Amino acid sequence: MLFDVRLSCGSDGSSTYHQQLVVGMPIKPFRLQLPMVPSPPGQETVDIECELYSSNWVVFHPNVIIDAKLGCVWNLELTLDPLRSLTPDKVRLVEFFLQRVQGKKHLLRVLKESILKPTFTSYSVVARIFDIINENYRSFLNVELQNQVGIIPLFSNPIPANQIGLIHLIQYDYV
Repeated sequence: MLFDVRLSCGSDGSSTYHQQLVVGMPIKPFRLQLPMVPSPPGQETVDIECELYSSNWVVFHPNVIIDAKLGCVWNLELTLDPLRSLTPDKVRLVEFFLQRVQGKKHLLRVLKESILKPTFTSYSVVARIFDIINENYRSFLNVELQNQVGIIPLFSNPIPANQIGLIHLIQYDYV
C-alpha cells in the first residue's frame, strides 16, 4: 500500500486516518549475486534469493532498508509512472504529484488524459484538479511575495507554507 501523509486525511480529534493512494503491491523481487569464498580464478558467484519483508529488515523513513542478516542496505525507489493507471481517484493523484519533485510530467499527463478523454463525470474532476493547482500556485505566490518584499499575503493562504507543492507549472519544458 502507498500512503502520503501530506494528502488530505480524516481525523476524529485524537487520531489521524490516512487513505491509501494505491492498493497493496509487492516490492519487486531481488536476487543478490555474491562471490563464493574461497573464489577460484573463474570468479564464480552464487545467487541468493532475498527474502522480501523480512523480520531482519530495519526501515529508516522515507526510503532506506537495512537487512541485518545479509548485511545489505537498500534505497527504495518509487516509480511514479504506473501510478496513473493504478489510482482511480485522479484528484488525489494530482495532489500526490504536486508533492513530488519529479511529478510535473506525470501531473501534466493526468491533465492531458482527463481533458482529451472526457466523460460526463470527468468535467467536475477536471475542474477540481484546476482548483487544486490554482490554490497551490496562489500559495506559492504568497510565499514568494513574503520572501521578496516582507509584506503580509495578498490572498488568504489555504495551504500552510510548509505544505506547498514542489512543482511549479510555469516552467518552459515540454512533455
